[in-house]
Amino acid sequence: MPSKCTIDDEHVGGATANHRPSVSGLDYEQRNNIVTLEEHLEQGLAAFYADDSAELDVSLNALRQLDAAPWVLERMEGLKFCRENECENSTKLLWSSFQKNPEPQVLYELLVVTSRIAHSYQSQNLIDLLGVCIEVIRQCRANNFKPEWRARLEWFLGILLYRIPAPLPVLQDVAMKWRTCLPDGKYDQASFEMFQNTDMVLLGTAKRFFPFVMALAGMESDVVTANTVVAQLPGELVLPVENPDETAEDYSLNPLFARTLDLFIQSLPAAPTYERLLDLGCGYGAIGQALGERAKHKTGIDLNSESLSYAKESAGYDLTVETDIIEFLETSTDQFDLITACMVFDYVHGKDVVKLVTNRLSPGGFFAFTFIPAHHETVDDAECHHYYKPKFFNDIDPSLTTESCQMHPYMWSGGYYVTLQRPLD
Repeated sequence: MPSKCTIDDEHVGGATANHRPSVSGLDYEQRNNIVTLEEHLEQGLAAFYADDSAELDVSLNALRQLDAAPWVLERMEGLKFCRENECENSTKLLWSSFQKNPEPQVLYELLVVTSRIAHSYQSQNLIDLLGVCIEVIRQCRANNFKPEWRARLEWFLGILLYRIPAPLPVLQDVAMKWRTCLPDGKYDQASFEMFQNTDMVLLGTAKRFFPFVMALAGMESDVVTANTVVAQLPGELVLPVENPDETAEDYSLNPLFARTLDLFIQSLPAAPTYERLLDLGCGYGAIGQALGERAKHKTGIDLNSESLSYAKESAGYDLTVETDIIEFLETSTDQFDLITACMVFDYVHGKDVVKLVTNRLSPGGFFAFTFIPAHHETVDDAECHHYYKPKFFNDIDPSLTTESCQMHPYMWSGGYYVTLQRPLD
């Protein structure tokens, strides 16, 4: 992985009026071969992005026969290895090519490949690579050069930060360094338009993870805007789908859920114990398991019978009920000191839950939940992901007071972690 790479203004984006990297070992005055080399390079890149391995091979062989420069051959060979799923060889060649000709598109291709095998790299190596990425973004912004490639670098900054198995403060430090590249520390409207309209993103999930970077960088209002854009683009986003064969251990190790769960537990009121816990959408019982003896009696509600069995048998839940959350809240007469809904409002309409929760809370009891904020309340019909206005819960039940409402990284995005309290009678 990367050693320090010096990038000067002339190299940002590759060729400029006064500096043009040679694509061959020949002098640039020998135009016939140069035009042919450039054509084959462009054809090879087009074949890579179109997932046309056969045409990529044709272009690579032609470049070899024409004695293309080492950085060209390394780049094309790296892309070929990528298409053959030999990602480790691909990253080595793309990094070498980038060091010889440091332009944003080559770095973007390197990030694309690296994101696929991030779990196998040392965190520090990936942090170093992202440091190079941030420096290129900084220079692209300073020179107003190729904004579409700068945007793509930023998207993959997000997906790599999401996948790095490093402590949250380390990820936040990287995100804050990226934020220093932005005018006034905010994402400007032109950038959001690029974020919305640029379509060529290898791994369509890259846009989805970009609000995650903003959340790490403490850009609360920008997270809401970015989520609004994401909510309007369901067709090109492949949201995580639950694996029916996923075990409780798999679930607990999945960074998508583990990071959010840890932040959720940290956000709960610092009460020494809760006599009665109601865990809405409990799944395998991760919340009750994390609370341990702090929750004396645990009730879990879910529609997945297998998950409920694990919650009762292995996670220490005293009672599990296989039913719809809304139905349970409407029919139950019990009261609870703590009611939780972590990663639930993405699938169940949060307004309905908040309306019903008050009668299930003991006097002085707490209701803690998470949600994805956007400027407009929306539902992704394809995947049933709900988005809410930032303070949607304020006007639903005036008797509930807001104890805390904080933005944190949330699943693949940035979201709010909220705790409401029912006053003592």
